[in-house]
Amino acid sequence: MAGLVEVPSMEELDVPELPVGTAVLKAGAHHYGSQCDQINKEFMLCRWEERDPRKCLKEGRAVSKCAVDFFKQIKLHCAEPFNEYWDCLDKSNMLKLRHCRKQQQLFDYCVLDKLGWVRPELGQLSKVNKERLCLSGGMSSWSVDQVLIAVSHHLQSCRDPLPLFPSQL
Repeated sequence: MAGLVEVPSMEELDVPELPVGTAVLKAGAHHYGSQCDQINKEFMLCRWEERDPRKCLKEGRAVSKCAVDFFKQIKLHCAEPFNEYWDCLDKSNMLKLRHCRKQQQLFDYCVLDKLGWVRPELGQLSKVNKERLCLSGGMSSWSVDQVLIAVSHHLQSCRDPLPLFPSQL
């Protein structure tokens, strides 16, 4: 029937929650981003391609699971330096990292020593994931210019035009 919206079941929507505050999330953000990078990018790609959050519930559950697993590892192996780090952030002016570099260094050392995780360099997690570009045709024989033109056309064809402000809102 046209106009009928299929709503996900409660079982599909049920995921473990992460009962932590802003300071905890900010303190763990760099390492979380590094450990859950691919899962987060898969979710965002799904949201962008599907344009319907209901079609990305599986990827969303994977993001939640990765976050819960990440903080379990932190709690198991580096609870003390992590608690000191997020507590410092929580008490600092507007969660500024610069006030807590000593605690950050101790936390970074702990995760490197106990878990083998290296803190990602600034901007590393925002780089484009080239291997995920999916275009039809045998791209391996294309020149760089051909790929750039194809990607440009692909992105333009995938995007809906944005409404003009304010008349079309």
